[in-house]
Amino acid sequence: MRMSQNAFSLQFVPVVRKGENLELIKNDTDILGYFRVLYIEQLPQVDSDFGSINKESSTGDTEITNLYMPDGELAQYHCICLDDLELTISQPKAKKRFAAKNVVHALTALAQQVAPNLSAFFVWEDEKVYFDAKNPTKYNRKRNRVRFIGFRFILEKLTVKPGVFTTIPIEGA
Repeated sequence: MRMSQNAFSLQFVPVVRKGENLELIKNDTDILGYFRVLYIEQLPQVDSDFGSINKESSTGDTEITNLYMPDGELAQYHCICLDDLELTISQPKAKKRFAAKNVVHALTALAQQVAPNLSAFFVWEDEKVYFDAKNPTKYNRKRNRVRFIGFRFILEKLTVKPGVFTTIPIEGA
């Protein structure tokens, strides 16, 4: 018997298997719908360089459109900081990922050495995602790179709520 899993795991594996059901939510009250997984595959890595960032400065909200998916598809991404930067994610622009009551947590290369798989986020179709890369150092940096790896899910919309499903948040809080 397979144990239930949630959308966030300490191992970076597909959140669901082919034939399983999903509930996509934007927030606690806005359910996008219920879906069945028709197909899963690994996505090729996407590398992005935010370019030169002056000391203790940031890029501001930046889109990486190569992460967006076609209609009816969901992506599960894991973000890896390749350089010494602090990365915050907004999805959409006004809603931060990895936020607590009084702080928005940034992804860093050092933190990912301690907990390497706790940077998962999901992209539904071409819903907007923004990244703010900050240079936390006391010197200007020419390269500020991140890598995204993940999985692609082709989904079929269900007309009724299934008895068993995995809830996937597709926005920040």
